[in-house]
Amino acid sequence: MLMAIFFMMALWHSASPLTVGSNTAVSRQANQLFTAGATNTILGFAALENGFSLESNLTTCTYNAFFPMGGKVNMRGGQLTLARNLIFDKSFYTTSSGVILGGSNSIEFGATTTDLVFRDSLYFNNTSLLLNNDTRVYALLQFGGNCKINGRGSVLNLQNPAGIIIRPNSQLILEDVFIKNVGRTNIRCMNDGSSLTLRNSIVALNANYTFSNGSITFDEDVMITGTSVFAYTSGVGSTVNSLATLFMDHDTTFSYATRRALNNVLTMIDQTSTLFLNGCTLFSTHTGLQIQAGTLLIEDTVTFSSMAYNSGEAIDISPNVTTKIKGGSNLQIFGRLKYG
Repeated sequence: MLMAIFFMMALWHSASPLTVGSNTAVSRQANQLFTAGATNTILGFAALENGFSLESNLTTCTYNAFFPMGGKVNMRGGQLTLARNLIFDKSFYTTSSGVILGGSNSIEFGATTTDLVFRDSLYFNNTSLLLNNDTRVYALLQFGGNCKINGRGSVLNLQNPAGIIIRPNSQLILEDVFIKNVGRTNIRCMNDGSSLTLRNSIVALNANYTFSNGSITFDEDVMITGTSVFAYTSGVGSTVNSLATLFMDHDTTFSYATRRALNNVLTMIDQTSTLFLNGCTLFSTHTGLQIQAGTLLIEDTVTFSSMAYNSGEAIDISPNVTTKIKGGSNLQIFGRLKYG
């Protein structure tokens, strides 16, 4: 009989909902533990200065508070749903993986004197992340729905085995950020229905990198730098937007090796779409590469390298492309190049 009573009490405790704060009076809260199997809520005037903890991967909690949150966040595989924007102050850190359903809201991380660090795998859905200082990532960050990372001019440093993964049929924008240590496939789409937008950002390669699924939109000014290969092998079209520049820096190689044997999946929208080759290599497999519009800028020593067997597989620059070669530049051509 006593065992049954204790068992029932345990069930009641694990399913007891916890509502922190209220919508009428301000309250300062210690680190709160939210239990599994209950409807947990953080209300408007709750000030969680020391973070919170979720009991297990069965725990859910809805955040609907006004004040910035600080301290330790222990997700334990649980799920946090945002009913409004969430601001973490400078003391934020996580201690375990979890799921954040943003509902098109944002999470802003406060400025700190040291780097913001992600050591645990997190899944974000329909969430924007706003960074205010350099960030180091040591784990997998997955993004579903429509997501954005706005670096606000900071550095996003991917430390092995970190990765940014875009879930099937989802979109991620990387904006105003310097992305370091990009290599292999540590930024990737899970299928061809996914897309990555690089906007006003720098991609710094530290090893050969392959983009094999989905599409990329290059928006505003995007630089690819390093001494490695940026290999585009996806069979889905990518775009350099109007008024945008894709800048390939010294000693980098842009390798066009689409798996579908199509020569036209890199699209320049109009004459204000610019491909700037600065002391780099533009390489194409025997599928060929056709540049049909836009502006091509060439500076320093630029190499065009093609594996074409015939003119139909060449790197083909249309007469519709405005081509400008800076004085003193050199062209090195290996294989077939068709111009005009």
